[in-house]
Amino acid sequence: MAKNPISNKADNDRIQIRSFWISERKAPYVYSFLKKTELSHRGDQLDLIRSAISTGLVLNNLFPDLANFINGLNERLTLA
Repeated sequence: MAKNPISNKADNDRIQIRSFWISERKAPYVYSFLKKTELSHRGDQLDLIRSAISTGLVLNNLFPDLANFINGLNERLTLA
């Protein structure tokens, strides 16, 4: 059986996702939202990102074309 290259070696019931950056150019809505949201603790940021990833994966599984639709609207999304 092949090893999962992204699995966390310390614990088999978790998957480690390497760090990534959110840029204003690639994800303007997300960047703006995170910049304006005052999260006092690093744990709050992680909870928000973890929840958003989970929600996005579920929605993408149910409606595969939804991500393309939302990405197409990315420039028009605002935090009114």
